[in-house]
Amino acid sequence: MRPNEMLSFVNYIKRRISESISPGCYISRRVLNAKQLVNWSKCQNVGDVCPADELHVTVVYSKVDVRYHKDFILDHNTLTIDPQAYYGRLQYLGDKGAVVLKFQDAYLFNRWRTFSSIGATWDYPTYIPHVTISYYNSEVRWNVFVVAPPTFPLLLGPEIAEDLV
Repeated sequence: MRPNEMLSFVNYIKRRISESISPGCYISRRVLNAKQLVNWSKCQNVGDVCPADELHVTVVYSKVDVRYHKDFILDHNTLTIDPQAYYGRLQYLGDKGAVVLKFQDAYLFNRWRTFSSIGATWDYPTYIPHVTISYYNSEVRWNVFVVAPPTFPLLLGPEIAEDLV
């Protein structure tokens, strides 16, 4: 085996071991004005609104723990999402009935891409930043498409890294 092949093999083995024993890595940003978003949601007659302390934006949901990579750095700054970035109406997302506010943000997308470049995994085709506001009851599916997005910005806290559970 050549030296380069041996190094590649060693790195492959290290990654496989890390994947098998690591809990993975979850990075998010809390919504700092979550109470405002909850109050707005209730005024829009959104049902089963998530508690304010649970509102967040996921940046990384990885089965591979990248927190020990030499290029791993969390962003400790806050971030403001302008209402112009919202995708329009509230939308359903996934098969668990999540009602979300999607938005575009190049900085968050680039953060996700940076973590991906150091080995973070992602189970979806691409990254779309969003806040889950509610989970609808499958028996009572209301029309989220008539709810216009909020007119105030989202204020996001610094990145927080945790074990994936």
